[in-house]
Amino acid sequence: MVRMTSMIRRKVRTYVLLTAAIVLSAPAATGQESDDATRVEIRKLDSSLTTDSLVAELSEFSVVRDLNVSPNGERVAFAAVRQGDTSQQFRIFEGKIDAREFTDYGPGIRPVSGPVSGRILVTRTTPEPGVWLIDGRGKQTTLIDRAGSLGCWSFNGVVILYSRSIQGFPNLVRYNLIEETFTPVLSPDVVESLGITRIHAVQCSPDGAALLVLTETDSRFPIFLVSWQAGGKPTKLLECESAKTTYTGTLDRQLIVSSSSSDSKPLRLFKGKLEREQEVRLSAIDLPTERHRYSPCYAREANSVYYLSLIH
Repeated sequence: MVRMTSMIRRKVRTYVLLTAAIVLSAPAATGQESDDATRVEIRKLDSSLTTDSLVAELSEFSVVRDLNVSPNGERVAFAAVRQGDTSQQFRIFEGKIDAREFTDYGPGIRPVSGPVSGRILVTRTTPEPGVWLIDGRGKQTTLIDRAGSLGCWSFNGVVILYSRSIQGFPNLVRYNLIEETFTPVLSPDVVESLGITRIHAVQCSPDGAALLVLTETDSRFPIFLVSWQAGGKPTKLLECESAKTTYTGTLDRQLIVSSSSSDSKPLRLFKGKLEREQEVRLSAIDLPTERHRYSPCYAREANSVYYLSLIH
């Protein structure tokens, strides 16, 4: 393992700030705007992925994105804009999943609950950019890396993985909270050979063995399976419609994806089996009522898939 130098941090700061700004300015697919005739809900799929049920209504928010449910299924975090907020700035809200009130943790996107209760990773661009750790239900915030974004957790809560640029290439970094060491995951040669120009989303696979990483390569948007161990070559799983595609994996090796065939069609949920060394073949999850379904999230201990729904 190696320690990141301040020189590397300074070198990539501009690149990551531009990347994060682009993510925040494009909520159309990961956050759906509502009006007087619409409402946003948190819904839960049953284990068979054939029916769903209402968990909570988010009526006080005009735009909601980045749903994240704690591993035990008891708490929820998301990025949102409150009704009437003219700044249109995304802020992080967190609380019990069936609560009517949520705590405002300040500006940010991409909240991810950790294995240790009360700890959340968020990506911020203002006022202080980078990957931040929020602890103690918002009582303490710690900057992990000012040049980082898109953080996620290892199962034991000791390692944080996130995206940042290294040697001019987008990469993934493992940060050990105990040892305070940073380890690049991908070699620049691998990134260059795959043609990866951007990393748009990072998730830990449900079994903890690898990462599910949404990238951009020459105007294409593949999801790669990436080993936690440094030096390995990613396996391509799926070609997505856009950089705004949202997805999650389950313990029974299902990949759940939110996508649409065109901008005029509602976002739908699809599923496909994760097979070793094979690309995923998706099929639609047929649910009643036409509505936008997006930002799926898997709660590992609860063994349940949740998602955001926009009803017109």
